[in-house]
Amino acid sequence: MKKAKVIGTVWATQKQETLKNSKLLLLQTLSFNDNAPKGTPFVAVDTVQAGIGDCVFYVTSKEATFPLKSRFAAVDASVVGIIDQTTVHGKTEHYL
Repeated sequence: MKKAKVIGTVWATQKQETLKNSKLLLLQTLSFNDNAPKGTPFVAVDTVQAGIGDCVFYVTSKEATFPLKSRFAAVDASVVGIIDQTTVHGKTEHYL
């Protein structure tokens, strides 16, 4: 699993049938050590009702389809949890 921040939503008037009732989020991957942005933003399917500004964790690859009704959905990444807090090297950060 990887950590990211929800920085936006993606609206699509046409979607593959397996994604018809799915919300799409724009994520920015974050470093677990210092919350620094890493890489370029990307789209993920929301499975936990996350919103803009939430810190989340996500899965990629084949595992991204596991929380969905269809294992054959065309999905590269899925948000699978909302992070309340992290503790790294004794430093705790709260995200609520």
